[in-house]
Formats: sequence, structure tokens, C-alpha cells
Amino acid sequence: MRWDVREYRAEDLVDGLRRYVDGDHPLYPTNDPHMVALHVFLFETAPDPAGLLPLFAPHGKPGVDDAVMRRDAIASTVATSFMRRIVDRPDDPHRPALYDALAVVVAEFAFDPVYEDAHTETSMDVGDFFADAGFPPCGESRAAVRRRLPEMLRAWRARVTRKGTSTFFGVVLRHLGAEGGEALVREWEGLDAEERKDLLLRLKDEEHLLEGARLALVAGLLDPSLDVREAAAAALLKQGAPVPDLDPSAPDEELAKASVPLRDWARKTKS
Repeated sequence: MRWDVREYRAEDLVDGLRRYVDGDHPLYPTNDPHMVALHVFLFETAPDPAGLLPLFAPHGKPGVDDAVMRRDAIASTVATSFMRRIVDRPDDPHRPALYDALAVVVAEFAFDPVYEDAHTETSMDVGDFFADAGFPPCGESRAAVRRRLPEMLRAWRARVTRKGTSTFFGVVLRHLGAEGGEALVREWEGLDAEERKDLLLRLKDEEHLLEGARLALVAGLLDPSLDVREAAAAALLKQGAPVPDLDPSAPDEELAKASVPLRDWARKTKS
């Protein structure tokens, strides 16, 4: 792998970096001069990020070995150059493609199964960027998350740990709002109790919920978990549902009876 690249050709760079990842090479962390040089080169050259998307492709290797870690370091270095361009160059002509590439990173790294309970460095970098209140959502970021949401959801369904779910929910709702809420509640049956609680509490503060999300709040009242029921009751109250005296610890029969008018409210409420 050559680190003294002077001229940018996407195919050559991708090929060289893949050979670095898959070969018998030292593992350079992202603060190593080799990686810093790559970051600076990509920032200064400012190429179309679409040509570098193969660097974020699934690795297909079981277990965490040096090659997987080299892949993570390369992806983080490339992705941070994209984020730096977004922040430092608001007139970058590739701005929509930069956001699109970062959304691909969320899909491929946020729930990388080989890391199990550990986060990849790449997913932490990009997740923090999408969730950073200092960089509010914009048209390009919303379009990228919307376009890549099916890939993100497929990766989330294949998760072997719940550790990245809360950040993922936050990214989707922050950028897609009520539309994102509808997509997430369609996954209700695949959520465990902690994920349901997290989603309900996030929906509690969402403006203009659509019917599917409102019905999910009602469904939460009948969940086996008391934590989920309490989150659902809090969300319903915040959303203006008629639940002033609702006790989430009440017997199932009482909650089922109380849910009937709440479902009517969910269906009739205008978003």
C-alpha cells in the first residue's frame, strides 16, 4: 500500500486501501501519521464520495481480527474527511453525496455483528455527527437518511446486540420526524422491552405523529413490561390523548378497556 498518493483516482485508491485491509500490514490507528495523511489528502482533493463507497461495503469476515480493525480505521478516516468537508465547506458541490455516503456508513457499521457489544470507531464518529445538536438536519441529510433507511433497517434487524439501537432511533427521528416514527413503529414486534421503552419516550416529544405511531403508543399500554406501559402512558399524555387518570400498572382488563377510546383517538387525531 502506497501512502504518498499525489493524484486521485478512485479505483486505484480503493484498490490500494482494500489491499492494505486484507494484506499482512500493520494496524495503523486513526491518529497514526499514515491515516492522518490519508485524511488530509481526501479533504484537500475533495473527490466525489460515491467513488469511495466500496470502502464501506460489508466485510463478510466472522470474528474481529486485524483485517476487520484495519477496515474500521480506513472507514473512519475516510468518513471523517467527509464530515470535515460538510462542516468546513458549506459550498462543496458534492454535499448531497457526502451525506449519502455517511448514511451508508450508518447502515454498514452501526450494527456490525462481528463487534457484538462493542461499537466500531466509524459508527461512533458518524453517529455523533448525525446526532450533534450543533449541526441541525438539513435537506441533504434528510434526503440521505430517507434514501438509505431501508438499508439501515435491514442492518438493524440483523443486530446481535441492542447497544446501537437508541442512537439509531435518534438519527432516524431527528432527520425524518413523524415519517421516521412511522417506519420505526412498523418494527414493533421485533423490539425488546428496552427498545420499545426508548422508542416510546422518543415519540413522546415528536411533533405531528402519524396514525401508526399513535397506535403504537396505545399498544404500549398492553405490553408485558411495566416500564414500557409507563413510557406509553407518559407519551400518550404528552401527545394530548385522553388519559388523565390512566394507571399503567392497572390490570390488563382495565387497560384493554381504556385502550378502546384511545385507539379511536389515535385514528381520528389530525397530524
